[in-house]
Amino acid sequence: MYYLATISDEVRIPPSRFNEKLEDVAFDSLKSTYEGLVIKGLGIIVAILQVKVSPEGKIIPGDGATYHKVRFDALIYSPVEGEVIEG
Repeated sequence: MYYLATISDEVRIPPSRFNEKLEDVAFDSLKSTYEGLVIKGLGIIVAILQVKVSPEGKIIPGDGATYHKVRFDALIYSPVEGEVIEG
């Protein structure tokens, strides 16, 4: 069964990408981190759909990147017992 879930996390924006839109950089980072990930009790994350990024970030000493809180919608597949899957 497929369903949507809203997940919160923190994303790192490297200095080399400060000139790009915050949402685009966060989307790329979340996509590479989460898509294809299997989370026990949740299922496999098939796709990241929508990302909302806090415009206020924090800087950690010794790291030039900014860290922003994000909330994103993920399409998740979680097979249920008795479900037939063709592949």
